[in-house]
Amino acid sequence: MSDNGPIFIVGTGRCGSTMFHDVLSLHPALGWLSQYVHKYPRRPALNARLVGLARRALVGKIMNKHLYPAEPYRFWEAYCPGFSTPFRDLLASDLTPKSARAMRRAVELANPKGRRFLAKITGWPRIGLLGEAFPDARFVHVIRDGRAVVNSSIAAPYFEGWSGPSNWTRGELSEEQSARWEASGWSFVVLAAIGWENRMRAFRTAGDRIGPDRYTEIHYEAFCDRPEAVLGQVMAFTGLPEADTPAFFEAVSRMSFRSQNDKWRHDLTPAQQQHLDDYLSPLLTELGYEAGPATAGPDAV
Repeated sequence: MSDNGPIFIVGTGRCGSTMFHDVLSLHPALGWLSQYVHKYPRRPALNARLVGLARRALVGKIMNKHLYPAEPYRFWEAYCPGFSTPFRDLLASDLTPKSARAMRRAVELANPKGRRFLAKITGWPRIGLLGEAFPDARFVHVIRDGRAVVNSSIAAPYFEGWSGPSNWTRGELSEEQSARWEASGWSFVVLAAIGWENRMRAFRTAGDRIGPDRYTEIHYEAFCDRPEAVLGQVMAFTGLPEADTPAFFEAVSRMSFRSQNDKWRHDLTPAQQQHLDDYLSPLLTELGYEAGPATAGPDAV
């Protein structure tokens, strides 16, 4: 497999993928999508020019104050209708030849010449569809303690669970999930936990389908504790060159990363905490987390 294919940072949302994506985007070999491609999705070449200029020493100091890596769903939606808010995961079988050609061409135009393409996608995996469109792409899944994700999700302005699961994009509830939700007194915390569970199961399925050569997982907590080690593993997995990276790692060493996984213990009532912990215990254990009091996360990257 080529070491020049796109790199996609993926996650359920509220999982630390933005932080990781922002840091990795500093790597000198990478190009990325800025907020301007969200504003002007039909002008992908504008992104290439702006990001290319930001890499230049003199101009970059000025531009970097106004240019940053983004998650531009209007860009993807412009070339693949339905990409931004599907009610289920998007699979290889959902990709049309027209969308495949359009996405590949848009990415080619949006990425600065000589750079490897980096993008972040959250929500459903979409790994099947993206992997079909970009056969040499690799996917890095950022995982975070689901209790912290749920706590952050229900505080986000775009959480659709308040209208009930018939009006959201986090998957249909199984009979067992419906029964558990009802038993909790229709708790919105439990509903958010079900949405996270649905997406995590989809990620595991998508990762298995595409295979370990193209899909890997890292933990938010491990990155906060050992950023340089995790970045090194991701670089090895994706085939990013180690040459010319001393400045990159020097910049990372000056950064401070602090896990905020304990916030759910302060933001939720004891009853809400118990509902959340009880519901997610099996999946948390499967992912390497300990149920009960908030932990620093698994040791494995």
